[in-house]
Amino acid sequence: MKVWNVLLIIAFLAFLTSCEKKQEPTKEISMSDEAKLVSERIKAYSPVEIATDLSQLTEREQKLLELMVEAGKLADMIFWHQCSPDGIQLRDSLMAVNSEESKLLLDYVNINFGAYDPLFDNQRFVGNGPKDRPKGGGFYPADMTKEEFDKYLTTVDAKTAELLKSQYTMVVREPQGFKAIPYNQYFKETQKLANLLDSAAVYSDEPAFKKYLSLRAKAIRNDEYYESDLQWMDVVNNKFDIVIGPIENYQDEHYNYKSAYEAVVMMRDEAATAELQLYKSNMKNFENSLPFDDKYKNKEFKEGNVIQVVNVVYFGGDCQQGVKTIAAALPNDPKVADAKGRKLSMYKNHMEAKFDKIVSKIGEKLLAPEFAKYVDKKSFTSFVTLHEVSHALGPKYVAGTKNEIRLALKERYSAIEECKADIL
Repeated sequence: MKVWNVLLIIAFLAFLTSCEKKQEPTKEISMSDEAKLVSERIKAYSPVEIATDLSQLTEREQKLLELMVEAGKLADMIFWHQCSPDGIQLRDSLMAVNSEESKLLLDYVNINFGAYDPLFDNQRFVGNGPKDRPKGGGFYPADMTKEEFDKYLTTVDAKTAELLKSQYTMVVREPQGFKAIPYNQYFKETQKLANLLDSAAVYSDEPAFKKYLSLRAKAIRNDEYYESDLQWMDVVNNKFDIVIGPIENYQDEHYNYKSAYEAVVMMRDEAATAELQLYKSNMKNFENSLPFDDKYKNKEFKEGNVIQVVNVVYFGGDCQQGVKTIAAALPNDPKVADAKGRKLSMYKNHMEAKFDKIVSKIGEKLLAPEFAKYVDKKSFTSFVTLHEVSHALGPKYVAGTKNEIRLALKERYSAIEECKADIL
């Protein structure tokens, strides 16, 4: 039986069981306020088994996939450190307690990678600590203020300031101020992660992907990603793909400077990818049709954009926290976009699960039956695709300069960029 059929049967049986339970007298269960809160909030999440058919893979392909997944698990471990100051400590303390309440709390801590809930303004839901998640996550000292950091930047030389603001450094407090430590030195997992990518490259029979895995391993070791990002854009029509390393800046709510680790191991869906070539062939037309003055449009729009539909085999780190990512437009580096465009990846099995468990259910609740029938899976995936296409459009630099808009807008960038993509 297919996974979706199994899920429907389980859901139906669960529904029948819940109906039966409502007819029985319920016992009052003693729970802490934290557990009561979590027991309600966790209902917003629908457990789903996301499956990908691996039955046709050769032994070499299975080994390649296995090594990439192991590397992804290390990226996930690094993200725990970056997400919040005490997430790992809290997780491990709950794991050490064998009770139903601790298991419930642990489930929600694992969903959120710590004690703070992104769906509720990053407020703390369990344990002792600041009520609100530190704006800098785990990237900066938890007690650091923006004013304090900005003032310190004016007292150091330009090179030190750039290191402190770098996407790929952790900031720690010292008696005289702050110090930047590169990810490759701060996180012991990076060396093993890089070694796994090197090992995976041995099992790849596709030259461009083999080269990418090796360059990505090098980037993990030295925190210089431009070369591997360029090579990633040359990985097209390959059965496998992987996004791994420090990618998005959402977690740094101070400045949007720091990039958080994540990992997505994927298998390409050839048939679904072929359907999207209409979008790729019109990317330049889309850019030229943007509703603002022509002087701000990209006159040298690259035709190298890649649009692909994939099924996710492993998901870890930043993209796995709370709400699950269903598509991505990468790399974020505008210099790579200038040179080769972007790769837009649609996570088919994630999109389908989200439609079945969330979008269709909302349609049933909000719309009259004669309109609910128009809530359509293909329309939903088209919307998601065009959202990601929209990320690739429009200016990437402040007008007349080579200053990235991302850095100019700082903590406002992510929200504005997502709104832009939705509206466009």
